[in-house]
Amino acid sequence: MSLALLFMGMAHAQLRTQGALEVALGADLAEGVRAAPSWTLAGHLEAAHTLGAPLEATLTLALDPSVRVGRAAAFGAAAFDAGTFGGVAFDAGLTEAYALVRRGEVDLSAGLERLPLEVARLSAPFSVEARNARGLPRGVLGVRAAWYPQAFGASWRVRGALLYPATHGAAFSAPTPLLGVRGSFGGFELEATALYPSAHGTSSLVVGLGGSGLFGATVLYGEAWLLTQPLEARGALGASGYLGARLWTLEAAYAAPPPSTAPAPQLAGQLTLLQREADALTGTVRLLVADTPELQPALTYSALSGDEELTLSAGGSWGERVRALNVSVGVRSFF
Repeated sequence: MSLALLFMGMAHAQLRTQGALEVALGADLAEGVRAAPSWTLAGHLEAAHTLGAPLEATLTLALDPSVRVGRAAAFGAAAFDAGTFGGVAFDAGLTEAYALVRRGEVDLSAGLERLPLEVARLSAPFSVEARNARGLPRGVLGVRAAWYPQAFGASWRVRGALLYPATHGAAFSAPTPLLGVRGSFGGFELEATALYPSAHGTSSLVVGLGGSGLFGATVLYGEAWLLTQPLEARGALGASGYLGARLWTLEAAYAAPPPSTAPAPQLAGQLTLLQREADALTGTVRLLVADTPELQPALTYSALSGDEELTLSAGGSWGERVRALNVSVGVRSFF
């Protein structure tokens, strides 16, 4: 009987998919090194499979596979997780694969699922998510439970999880318990998080507080983290708003700029000019304030027409130890 109910639920299941396919040509130029051209074929796929009664569960899958071909110098310091073979770098790009069950005010999930903890928009002072060579975050393996107490309002959430964060995208560390509470206070939303990660035989307590809110026409946001082993503080403070059709963001942070893992003081700003209805020009500047200051500017133009998007981008790093330039052009098709 239970087997029959299971098959009946699967028969009423709904499958939803969306994704994109991207082809990009680029070149990296470092001081004293010839230009290293490369081309990239990347995809994005999201699929959600909803099972009917008696399971009432949702199965979610997200993939961001990519293949990059070029000389070894074109791959930079961060190699794809699968490594490079004869000038070809491949990343399977498994981002999420989890099952979610909703029971009234409680959500239960298990598998590989995104867990963004950061509030900052231009930096990530602390994160449990690994990133691939393209800078895309990936989910964390674990089990989670989230309680949304309706008696306190829809913006309240109590979340608990047992995580297995990936180390360098490959080996898994010991289980990491996490507890978080999110609530709204007078127009500002705050979330407190505590976790106890273990890696390489050492354990430490990590606590954080982040939030955002509207102050007039400006969004103010910030987050602060305290790591106890070794003792270290990280954080970010920023503001964002509109000036006509221009979206601006200013941020100061003590965080690790990707692909680095060492935190450093930094100032960042971003300005997006909305052209017509679907075109945008975005400029970003980041200044790393360290022993050897480094400037990281980037400029991106994107034009969307129907299901096709054209992207032109240029960026670089200038400092005492590094001088590099990257340019690329890409076409993305959505489906």
